[in-house]
Amino acid sequence: MSLLTRLIAPTSTEERIPIHAFSAAIGEFQRGAVTAAQVKGTFNMTTQEGDDLVAWYTAEVLSGNIDRIMLHDVLMLGETGHYTLAQVKARLNL
Repeated sequence: MSLLTRLIAPTSTEERIPIHAFSAAIGEFQRGAVTAAQVKGTFNMTTQEGDDLVAWYTAEVLSGNIDRIMLHDVLMLGETGHYTLAQVKARLNL
C-alpha cells in the first residue's frame, strides 16, 4: 500500500483515507493536539506509510516548503483527476 494512493486513488484492496480528515489530522498534529502515532492509528497506516508520513512531514512541512493548505489542494486535485499521481508526487516533493 502507498499512503499517496490511499489518499487519491486507492486500489480495490486499499482503504481510502479521506483527504479532508487527513488534512484536519495534519493540522491537529501541527498544533500538538495529537501525536504522529495517533494520526497513523486513525487511518490504519502500515509501518511503511507511517514512516513515509513522518519523513515527508519532517522534510517538507517543517522546512516550510509545503503548508497544510497546499497539501489539501494538491491532494484534492489528485483525487478528482485534475492532477495525475506523478503531478501530485512532484508538487508534494514525494
